[in-house]
Amino acid sequence: MQQLLDSTGPNEVDTRTLQPLRKTLEERIRAIKWVEAQRQSRHQTSDPPNIKLRNDVHMPDNDDEQLWTAFEDTPAHPLINHYDHIDEPSDEIRKQLKDVFGLSEFRANQLEAINATMEGKDVFLLMPTGGGKSLCFQLPAVCSNIKTQGVTVVVSPLTALMEDQVSALTSRGISAFYWSADSPQHEVNAKLWSGDRKPALLYLTPEKIKASPACRNLLLKLYNQGQLARFAIDEAHCISTWGQDFRSAYQGLGQLREDYPKVPIIALTATANQCTREDIVTQLKLRDHAFFTQSFNRPNLKYFIKAKKKKNMLPEIVEFIKKEHPNHTGVIYCLARKSCQLLAEQLQKEGLSKEEKNRLLESWKADKFHVMVATIAFGMGIDKADVRFVIHHDLPKSLSGYYQETGRAGRDGKLADCVLYYWFPDFKKICWMIDQDKEREEALTPEAKKRQKDAAREVVKYCTNISECRRVQVLRHFGQEFNQHNCKAGCDNCLDNRPPITEDVTVVATNAIDAVRSLSNKGQQITQRQLTEVLRGANSNMIQDHGFSTIEGYGTCKHISRELVDIALDRLILLEILAISLQKQKTTFSAEYLEIGSAARNFKAKGQCLQVNWRPPPVKSINKPATVEKQKGKRRGRNSRSNDDDPIEAFPDEVGPSNISVDVMDGLRQLRTPSKQGNGDE
Repeated sequence: MQQLLDSTGPNEVDTRTLQPLRKTLEERIRAIKWVEAQRQSRHQTSDPPNIKLRNDVHMPDNDDEQLWTAFEDTPAHPLINHYDHIDEPSDEIRKQLKDVFGLSEFRANQLEAINATMEGKDVFLLMPTGGGKSLCFQLPAVCSNIKTQGVTVVVSPLTALMEDQVSALTSRGISAFYWSADSPQHEVNAKLWSGDRKPALLYLTPEKIKASPACRNLLLKLYNQGQLARFAIDEAHCISTWGQDFRSAYQGLGQLREDYPKVPIIALTATANQCTREDIVTQLKLRDHAFFTQSFNRPNLKYFIKAKKKKNMLPEIVEFIKKEHPNHTGVIYCLARKSCQLLAEQLQKEGLSKEEKNRLLESWKADKFHVMVATIAFGMGIDKADVRFVIHHDLPKSLSGYYQETGRAGRDGKLADCVLYYWFPDFKKICWMIDQDKEREEALTPEAKKRQKDAAREVVKYCTNISECRRVQVLRHFGQEFNQHNCKAGCDNCLDNRPPITEDVTVVATNAIDAVRSLSNKGQQITQRQLTEVLRGANSNMIQDHGFSTIEGYGTCKHISRELVDIALDRLILLEILAISLQKQKTTFSAEYLEIGSAARNFKAKGQCLQVNWRPPPVKSINKPATVEKQKGKRRGRNSRSNDDDPIEAFPDEVGPSNISVDVMDGLRQLRTPSKQGNGDE
């Protein structure tokens, strides 16, 4: 440096040429100070991590060459943008990992994410359920760090999720606090306002940040004191209107960047495709962020799609659990609260308070009973390792949601089953719920409704794709490739040796369009079930009473089985060639009528074909006795309660016709009682 100055006159030095060198020297000074601090903390008993400088860092050729060489293998903390991958954790990180969290090693990209957020960088973490996302902000919160010191503020969507994490942290000796609406003021004052010691982690809902002046005042005070380490936005997909879990209060989190510009943000989610990821980055105003992910393949999970052939699936579900998972822990997911209450009639009482539901949640986690019936919000972030099965009684709202929900299973690495009961009317119910839009404070835009319906269509395509590995389909949704041969019979498609049959059902499509259009021109309506009868040329009283035997398309599909006609009509609705119109009747239920869809004109005009893949059902034995199902009466709803911040239910009571009518089964009653022989794990 001095040689450079001596070789130039006072008027010959262009300060712009010195800026890169000055920046490099400043970085080196910080590096020296940091390394010295590290050496003192280690008492000079270990060497620094083996890290190489990038080749493009300026290396001067003066008499300080020995100093530069000495730090060739030393990280210049905290400017990791100038250095290659950090291969090993610092002694402090390694010690906290073992002593506080009881772990001996990191999973893929955990260490990299931890180092990045401790360097003060914005981080986007996309890891599968059970991938260890929480550690990536919890461990930095208990490390001493000059760059990001102070309180880590964790924004989370559900009360149960925060209470669960705070309880786990405090049991490890970590100072953590959840500031809820029920928190006594004296406790808030003692934890947050009094004294110099603040909790390492402060958990808040987005609604708390948005609506509480006291909360915002606290954050501002911490920021001005330099004691706001980072914001950790958990379940970050809730911010995106592309996702099914959009919450308006989450969108207000973009203001954090404006109000606290120097505070780094780490966004975490287990369910986001490319569109959702881009939306999260935009909404949170992440800047020059580091992105980390893991493989979304869960090799210990087996995926099965089963046809929901009848409305009451409870006997089959009970039989599956008793046969495949006796005394094992599992979750049965339903689309809405009414379905949950019907299915769980003997598992939980109707109209439970939030406190009682919290008690049920804790009892389930403590193995006091094995099977939990819940809506999709249940289990978000809940870490219960020994879940051996996840059953979807109803169609999930999206593939991202389906993946996250199935991810509750097998967190201990042991085999687990994921069973989805598919029934096309569930898709129609989801579309109806989206159109009703009664579960949100702010109405969805038409574009948002279309996106959500498209997400549900993806699930239908997934369920009806019987020729491609389930794992391949799910991972492709997240932009990851997977070799089908590595599934190793881990899904129903790879397990089924029967090749699917491709059928051309264009004749069903064209005649269905003609029939619906003909009736519409006459001011008449027809349901999907009625249209199946028309196309197959039925001569029932219904056909005669409505005069359907004279319309276009009648009897044109006599040679096609009823099941194949139904599959073809489902596909026409899925492709928006036909549409559903839900109309309220004089009674309490609504009727679904078919209309011409937006894609019908192109289908006819361009002479398009319709093909479906299917496996014909096996021929039934004529000697097999028929079973008679008894209906013991209808269950009537009673008191409805608010389900804000509900640990089990996140959706309001289902409105409209229910898809199921559940009998109380002795088998379900048996599932309530844990075995005295343990949990059945081998």
